[in-house]
Amino acid sequence: AAMELAPALDPMQLRAVILNCGVYDVLGVPTSRGINGWGFKLALHAYFGVREWWHTPGGRHMSTIDHVTADFPPTWISGGNADALTAAQSVPFAARLRSLGVPVTSLFFDRDHRPRTPHEYQFHLRRPDARLALASTLEFLQAVTRVPAAR
Repeated sequence: AAMELAPALDPMQLRAVILNCGVYDVLGVPTSRGINGWGFKLALHAYFGVREWWHTPGGRHMSTIDHVTADFPPTWISGGNADALTAAQSVPFAARLRSLGVPVTSLFFDRDHRPRTPHEYQFHLRRPDARLALASTLEFLQAVTRVPAAR
């Protein structure tokens, strides 16, 4: 409502969401350290055309974590233990969804897990952890797309 956009989909058309290694709290980026924070800030500076893009109306509306509701669809979410986005973005977003009562299936690895799982580890299908993520994703999809038996 705040952006006055009409959804392209009816809520009944969206059964579930699969999220791999994403950014859900864009307003957390201005304080991010390292090359990833720098690159993301630079990209959004180019996108918005202003250095302090987080003060713009668009910047204030970009954080999914701030606008998500209990109507969000069931979610499968994962991130690698060597990906800075996991602790800063994916884990808090999964917690936010759960706090709203949204069904969440997550796959996160302990910090000590070896081999380390990098950003977008899910696509390195020669690695066992990627195959585990694929199997978990497929199981999730099967569960959320199952058609109830007719009575």
